[in-house]
Amino acid sequence: MRCILILVVALGALIVVAPGESFAQTDKSFQIASGAFIKQGYAALEVEKNWDALDLFEKAVVANPHNVAAYIGLGKAHEALDSISGGIKYYEIALELDPRHLSAWEAKVLAHLVISELAQADEAFSRILAVCADKPCPEGARAKAAIDAFQDKMVANAKKP
Repeated sequence: MRCILILVVALGALIVVAPGESFAQTDKSFQIASGAFIKQGYAALEVEKNWDALDLFEKAVVANPHNVAAYIGLGKAHEALDSISGGIKYYEIALELDPRHLSAWEAKVLAHLVISELAQADEAFSRILAVCADKPCPEGARAKAAIDAFQDKMVANAKKP
């Protein structure tokens, strides 16, 4: 049933777009709907209704397939459902749409640390630094703190008999 609903909404979006109009230009009403689904998705995550959140973020993507925040939300929902690799997949889609999106890079760093992929986390962190360049960057500071804490934990665990 959920697949049929998504298909109907997607087909409706295709009908609204005039021939010759770029699909990169999502109709304003679909952008608004996508934003509303994202807000509802994050509210669902806060109360640990993770499957509901996943559904809402999927609706946000259907309403606006170019919404980077919707893909980040999908990533966070997948992480909340213990599918870290699924989360990373959606962060990568978000970064394909906007390679300079700091929140997507930060989420990717944190997800890689959850599954103990320090090299991949470091690579994503280096991308944050490249985007931030010489300006203050809270995403970079948080990512660096998470990497440092992960490394400290590894060192402490290595010292245990």
